[in-house]
Amino acid sequence: MRSRFADAFDIPETFPPVERVLIGSDRTVWVKLAGPGGTATWLVFDDRARPLGLVNFPRSLNLVRARRSDVLGVSTGPDNEPIILQYRLTKP
Repeated sequence: MRSRFADAFDIPETFPPVERVLIGSDRTVWVKLAGPGGTATWLVFDDRARPLGLVNFPRSLNLVRARRSDVLGVSTGPDNEPIILQYRLTKP
């Protein structure tokens, strides 16, 4: 039974290391890829794991809420005070 279940999924041989996963309020799935640098890449999938696209944010941004149209996050300002940021997302 387990092999039938596993065969139903197309699992890639390799996948980049993941730093975080967030379920969006619109049932999207946001996957933050681990890596160096000041920019973080997030892969965005619909509720059936179909890719919708990718988004880059400052690595210091901690996403709190996400959906296809916008994200809300918290970062720190120059004096280490918390800053709430909202990004509106549009198609290129």
